Amino acid sequence: MPFALLGLLVASMFLRQPFYRVALVAQLGFYLLSLAAWGEIKLAAVAAGGCGAHVRGAEFAALVAFVNFVTGRKAVWVR
Repeated sequence: MPFALLGLLVASMFLRQPFYRVALVAQLGFYLLSLAAWGEIKLAAVAAGGCGAHVRGAEFAALVAFVNFVTGRKAVWVR
């Protein structure tokens, strides 16, 4: 999921149609609210929850999966 969110952010930066500009502004606003929630702003807790669920555990899992893919490791679960 983190790679998809990063891809959406980058794609929205380069696409010129109005829809993608609105998507870029909305995504940046969401990320700013998430950062504000780290600073103890209670109104932004919903945005932080949305980003935090994807970034904390999923970011590490995506990194491990990507490393396994690049190195060609097939057996993830070993008994």
